[in-house]
Amino acid sequence: AIKSTIKILLKDISGDIFAFINEALNLDDAFSIPFMKLISSWIYRMKDREEYFQTVQWLQEIQAIAVSTFNEYMANYMSLIENPKLHMNLFQGKSVKGIWILQYFLKLPRIVEHVELLSQQAEEVANLPQFSEEVYSLSSNLIEDAYCKYSEKIFQALEDLVASEMKACHADRLRIENYEFYCSSIGSYQMSLPHLSKYFDIASKRKEAAKQRYVALTLEWSAFAGTFEFLYRLENLRKDIPPYDICYQYRFTPNDLLSAISCIPKDVQAIQPLALAIRSRIQKHFKNDPILFMQMLKEVFKAIRANFESLAGNVNECYKAHTTALPWEDIEKMLRELST
Repeated sequence: AIKSTIKILLKDISGDIFAFINEALNLDDAFSIPFMKLISSWIYRMKDREEYFQTVQWLQEIQAIAVSTFNEYMANYMSLIENPKLHMNLFQGKSVKGIWILQYFLKLPRIVEHVELLSQQAEEVANLPQFSEEVYSLSSNLIEDAYCKYSEKIFQALEDLVASEMKACHADRLRIENYEFYCSSIGSYQMSLPHLSKYFDIASKRKEAAKQRYVALTLEWSAFAGTFEFLYRLENLRKDIPPYDICYQYRFTPNDLLSAISCIPKDVQAIQPLALAIRSRIQKHFKNDPILFMQMLKEVFKAIRANFESLAGNVNECYKAHTTALPWEDIEKMLRELST
């Protein structure tokens, strides 16, 4: 009698429940997340009860609707990433130098914040005492896989976009800005979303690689490029040649040294405009993000100072009988001041 009553009751109210769920999902597809979690908790609570088999079927039907809705919710966002019109609009100037954080990078933290909030609220309502990770594995895996797939797509979209850029400095600037945004906005979820940490690591490594390339390109662009090129060759030569023999090698004579450092004025005040030009270039590239500008400024000037320090040390060891008359300590002090 109890079983038949339950069947009749479920038959009478199931239509209303489905109608309510469909109406809620029409308001926001992300509501599929709390439905998935709540239904998982209901199925878990009822599994040892007599009426389990009378209820589990239609609960699983609701679960299937919720899963399908969430997949569609994420598919709609992912379709925007692959929209060719969006890329044509972004690249209509034939350069990425006017582009900052890409729209699909901006959307991800909003999606994650919204979904994780709904997910947390559903778990609080369900109030399961234990084994919640196992109970919610369906929804948790579905959500995290969607985040990972979205991350993979936006990374590929960014790389496809910058591949069309002729100037490497603009391409790496865009990489730095977008991967930095990804890391700063998603970093707090690394512990709760362990699969997503893989993409955090990818973004971090790509950002650091782009920074290193940008620093190298900036030094190549600078007025000191010829001097640094001589320094790099000298450092490489010293791996095989002792310092006292360097000045006798082809392209490393004292005259070659003087020619290489001729672009460095003897007066530190005359060096300052050359350094300021580097600062202005970095500021122009990172004008939309003062924090990144200061980061890159420090990175570039740190590399410049390291090169001057290495040059001074190598000159002292390899060209002892010759003087350069360059004020190394004053140059170091001036460069440090300009990087703050």
